[in-house]
Amino acid sequence: MTQQKIKEILERFKLLYNQYLNECDVYDGANFYGNEKVQQCITDLTNLLDNWISVKTPPKITDDYLICTERDYITSSHYSVADGMFEKSTYYPITHWQPLPQPPKE
Repeated sequence: MTQQKIKEILERFKLLYNQYLNECDVYDGANFYGNEKVQQCITDLTNLLDNWISVKTPPKITDDYLICTERDYITSSHYSVADGMFEKSTYYPITHWQPLPQPPKE
């Protein structure tokens, strides 16, 4: 589902880019990226990829997760529903988490 949405947003972006190149004599990055539709593509993609969840809403499944600390250090850690906590894997307090991405297919 997420990969399909990313592909759709990137296709919109490519269409806008090609349209811009066909209509302009000289490429002006500020003009292109200032376009409202281009900004919407960037916002949509950023929102889709920003999957961080506050630790105030803990995972519901015992598993490994990506974690982010208050110093923006990102690593992985195991969360135990039974214990209600992540394993201590960093000195700094954990602020956010998200599911691990799928491993590469090749």
